[in-house]
Amino acid sequence: MDEIMDISLEILHANSLKEPLGRFLQVEVLDGNNKYNCEKCKKLSAAHKQLSIIQAPNVLVIQLKRFEDVFGGKIDRNIISEEHLGLTGHMSRDSQDPRPEYTLF
Repeated sequence: MDEIMDISLEILHANSLKEPLGRFLQVEVLDGNNKYNCEKCKKLSAAHKQLSIIQAPNVLVIQLKRFEDVFGGKIDRNIISEEHLGLTGHMSRDSQDPRPEYTLF
């Protein structure tokens, strides 16, 4: 379990802040060349991985990745953001934070 210091979001195909945040926290399938190496059975196996937030930080820092890749160009688009960002749908089931919400600036 790691503390959240900041979140870096890919914005290449995004129009709003909610889209890349949802992708950042969605279930990732580890399969093919990206299989999970099981320490118990010492084999590669398909698995699912997902990040979730147990305790929301007092201040949430979001970095927008504004470059396509190492050699790509700058992503020059406007990202629509609301005045408030809620994390309710992204919290872990074990979370004690009832409804974390942030005012964006």
